Amino acid sequence: MSMTGYFLDSIPGPIILVGTIAVTTLAIEVGYFLGRRRLNRTGEEERGRKPAAALHASILALLAFVLAFAFSLAVNRYDARKKLVLAEANSIGTCFLRAEMLPPPFDTEARELLLEYVDARLGAVRPGGLDAAIARSEQLHTQLWTQAVEVSRLAPESHTLIL
Repeated sequence: MSMTGYFLDSIPGPIILVGTIAVTTLAIEVGYFLGRRRLNRTGEEERGRKPAAALHASILALLAFVLAFAFSLAVNRYDARKKLVLAEANSIGTCFLRAEMLPPPFDTEARELLLEYVDARLGAVRPGGLDAAIARSEQLHTQLWTQAVEVSRLAPESHTLIL
């Protein structure tokens, strides 16, 4: 499942940084040029200094606000991602422990599939490995579920089966 719906996610971070700096610099230069042009027309140099100082202060305040907002979004996203990774790790660990309650031929097979599942999920971190890792983890999930259904058919009265 790719995130093609998000335009900025497809642009590398350094390009966004350089673009932001270029646009900001261009805006400052255009403002400075227009201000100097206006000042030359009116000839009132003393009157032009105070608005320029206020302009610099407002630009710096706006920059600080944008940086604070960007860091806030990044921290929230990091915390959410950390919680999701922790929840998945706990689920895999619980499933691994519950696999021990399966009958002998199925318990080792389920644990091996779970270890392979962890390796597949870790493969998503490698560059370009996200789609392959998701496909492989879905295959392993299907194999685990098929195995759980087979065990439940062998012992329908058992209540210990929860994978």
